[in-house]
Amino acid sequence: MATSTKESEFLEEIDDNFLSCTICSERYKNAKILPCLHSFCEPCLGKLAEKSGVITCPICRRSHELPDTGVSGIGVNLFINELVELFRKREESSAEARKCQGCRQAESVKHCLECGFDLCRICSGSHGVLPTSRSHRLMTLEEYQVAKSDDPAMLQPPVYCDSHVCNQIKFYCDTCEVSICLECTVLDHPRPEHKYRYLKDATKEYSKDLKEEIDKVKVKENETSISKTVVMETIRSLDKCYQTEEKKMKGHIQKMIDDVTRMIRENGDKLLSELKDEYERRKLNLNAQLKELECVEGGMSHAREYAEKLMHYGNAAQLMSAKKGIASQMEELLSVETKTDPDETDYMEFQPCDDFYTTKSVGVLLVSTTPADNCQLVDVPEFVRKDEDIIFTIAKDVQRTKTVDKNVEINAVMTRPDNTLEDITAINNNDGTWSLKSKAKMTGKHEIRVSVFKKPVKGSPVTINVIPQKGLICKFGRNGSGVGELNDAWGVRVTKDRKIRVCERGNNRLQTFTIDGQHSYATTLSNGSTTVSPLFSAVSEDGSVFTTDSNSRKIIVHDENGRVIRCFGQNVIKHPFGIAISPVNGRVYVVDYSGHCIHIYSQDGHHYKSFGCVGQGNGQLNYPIDIAIDAEGNVFVSDQCNHRIQVFDAEGQYLYSFGSLGSGDNQMISPWGISLDSDGNVYVCDSGNNRVMKYESRGKFICRIDSDDSAESPSGICVTDDKPFGNVIVVNKSKCIQIFTQ
Repeated sequence: MATSTKESEFLEEIDDNFLSCTICSERYKNAKILPCLHSFCEPCLGKLAEKSGVITCPICRRSHELPDTGVSGIGVNLFINELVELFRKREESSAEARKCQGCRQAESVKHCLECGFDLCRICSGSHGVLPTSRSHRLMTLEEYQVAKSDDPAMLQPPVYCDSHVCNQIKFYCDTCEVSICLECTVLDHPRPEHKYRYLKDATKEYSKDLKEEIDKVKVKENETSISKTVVMETIRSLDKCYQTEEKKMKGHIQKMIDDVTRMIRENGDKLLSELKDEYERRKLNLNAQLKELECVEGGMSHAREYAEKLMHYGNAAQLMSAKKGIASQMEELLSVETKTDPDETDYMEFQPCDDFYTTKSVGVLLVSTTPADNCQLVDVPEFVRKDEDIIFTIAKDVQRTKTVDKNVEINAVMTRPDNTLEDITAINNNDGTWSLKSKAKMTGKHEIRVSVFKKPVKGSPVTINVIPQKGLICKFGRNGSGVGELNDAWGVRVTKDRKIRVCERGNNRLQTFTIDGQHSYATTLSNGSTTVSPLFSAVSEDGSVFTTDSNSRKIIVHDENGRVIRCFGQNVIKHPFGIAISPVNGRVYVVDYSGHCIHIYSQDGHHYKSFGCVGQGNGQLNYPIDIAIDAEGNVFVSDQCNHRIQVFDAEGQYLYSFGSLGSGDNQMISPWGISLDSDGNVYVCDSGNNRVMKYESRGKFICRIDSDDSAESPSGICVTDDKPFGNVIVVNKSKCIQIFTQ
């Protein structure tokens, strides 16, 4: 019987939409089903697993770990594979649908569900006689066409047991949750250890449960569809908003460009006009002075020449008769002041201004030279420490030619961080320079303004940073479990809002303090039913916090509020301790304390590689504690029981090490916490010597940070980014938090 057009279209739709792999776009080849219920060809899944070591579903993007046996161990989608085989047989037999596929002569009257063949009356009678014991189910073609429309499931070929290949599966073992044959019920799943029943009874019950689940999924699917519609509407609204605001912004930007351009042109034209007016005024005055001098010079030249000629050519009577007139003229000429400076100077200078928005001017036209123009500030210190003297100098600007009167009027005032003012003493050094002196009474940035005859000198205003005295400036916290108390504290870091966050393994929490020691809040992380015991933490560029958990022995990824996002590392790391994120490649480096190595992960938890092993040689570790990474990606590790700091490149290749067992400047005992500042200097918690040491990046000793203030088993350390020296924050394991200045 020929298949109807509607039925053919339906079957083609099933073939295209249900039996094609979304990776290769071809019909499934041994379909495998992932835990997310999406199916793909076995060869396609093999290619995905080769790239990453795990399988990420191309449809829903969920990641799945491979079984020990690889892709072959993933479950087979029996339903899809049977349909693929059924369609294959259907296609093979479609060309001669009406002829018997046994004798190829008589008209077919029955259909074999086992082989997919249409057979005549004679061939169908002997078709079931096969070398195996598997029986063949036959249906009339009319029954077959009705079943295809009403109950397609009954057309599926029977499934046979993998263990007993000739036995059809008719039972279901509830104990093992597996379909079995009659022989299995006796040999492999005997009672009373196993509970089994007819497959159709189990299917009926499961179909009822599955329908309920499908109904629930439909509800969720509908909710998802509604959410998708809302998101799509938001996207459309966002596009419209973007276009509107972009147009508005472009218009405003162009208007600002036009306004600023107009203001710059107007201001520039005004300055050019002032320059021209000043030039013409000065030139007019100088030309008038020049004419006056030319007249004086002409009169003197004429009188001199007349007297010289009279002396040379005239007789005595003529000379003496002109004596009175010549004497009067000479006296008048000699009384004229001939040594005179120009009435105007040639000094005109345009000083450009780079900050037009602040000054509303492209620059300043200077038209006169004053004592302030000839002075500049020199020897201004970049920073001074609190309670020390601030000393700098006013000196002659070597680029000026004029000298400055020593009896000048100098005014100097300093604005403190609290906006209070303080006068600065000016001392004349009697060598053309002045010393300015004041006392640094509070920390912070101080602005100093200096003027001569009420005009600012070159270099004024200037900013000087007053930093605290070296040593301990703050200490807070104590041993305990209450608010603000510490118990087995390790890692410490400064958050983006300049707060101190401490990892407490003993109290299973993260505590946050202000920079001056006031308690802010405490955060407890929960990994399912297990409480997290944090040791060290690091923060990624997107603000995610990566914390090592002593309880579950893995990495907990969470936000600043303590909401857990994901976890990883539990199958690799034996005992996670220090953690750092490279600013170069973004990878996560984790210290494995009892594994004597460093593990490298991607931020989504993919294990990249490990380096290091137990030992005392270069590149070998012995119970490492903490880790820090510099701007070039080099990895610094506190190698505790080898009493040294080892340095590796980003791939784990050994570079160099520094430190040895002892109490000298370049020695240490059981280094724990380690940190770097923005200049690459290394800060080490020398726990065995109860001190905190600072080294250059190559290991040259710089100074001891805690001075005579004992750090008492320092465990964690971090450095703020204050300039010129960041404050050093130290956690003393179960005692307190100390903040030192350098």
